[in-house]
Amino acid sequence: MKVALGFFGITRSLKFTIETIRENVINPLKRLGYEVKIFIHTYKLDTYKNIRTKEASDNIDNDEYKLLNPDEFIIDNQDEVKERLNMQQYRTHRDPWNTKYNSVDNFILGQYSKLRLTELIKNTKDEFEYILFLRPDVKYLNKITKLFLDKVNINTICIPNFSLYPRKTQGFPMFNDRFAITNKYTYKIYGEVFHKLLEISKDNPLHSETILTKYLTNNGIEYEYIPFIFQRIRIDGSIEPFDKKLKSRKMNSIFTD
Repeated sequence: MKVALGFFGITRSLKFTIETIRENVINPLKRLGYEVKIFIHTYKLDTYKNIRTKEASDNIDNDEYKLLNPDEFIIDNQDEVKERLNMQQYRTHRDPWNTKYNSVDNFILGQYSKLRLTELIKNTKDEFEYILFLRPDVKYLNKITKLFLDKVNINTICIPNFSLYPRKTQGFPMFNDRFAITNKYTYKIYGEVFHKLLEISKDNPLHSETILTKYLTNNGIEYEYIPFIFQRIRIDGSIEPFDKKLKSRKMNSIFTD
């Protein structure tokens, strides 16, 4: 039995989160008897700036991904990707975060990273029972369990049961875009949204959770919400303020939310 761990996006704070990845993701899967293969797509950066979180740094460790000891990896130069994608063409509508499109660009880059990661996994000879999409820059507070894995089926993925958006669902289920457990039937649908993103941007503002839940639902994907809790960690090792209230959940309350 094989599981693919697919990390996407900038590593940002991996040196602060790597131990929780080992303790709460990799090791529990191995104890369940799975052979774990690690994949990552990330970006080479010269500088980092996030207007919404008020982060900026010129001190970038582009070798941080090596902490994951990945079996397969792709590293793209972020500036070259942005130029090639021509980010301006995605700006038909307003920036829903009011960040002068900085957050919109980050969303686009995140979906491109998922696409590159998905291609990397597709091109292996291995067949995986589960494919997990994870961010490397979050601190995982509780362990992956068989209960979570058993919720996944031919059209159902598992996503976190916290930080769900949009609040006004307009007929679509709420969504957390930071983590998912998929399988061989669903991972390409989840990971290849980028292919449709430019077309979607002509009719809709690119708000991450709103776009993703509409796309996935329209493609027949359903969600199981699981209490797999984690905190986003900033480049300096501090916890994202909105995540400080998040705590590990006990197993006896695992599906009560």
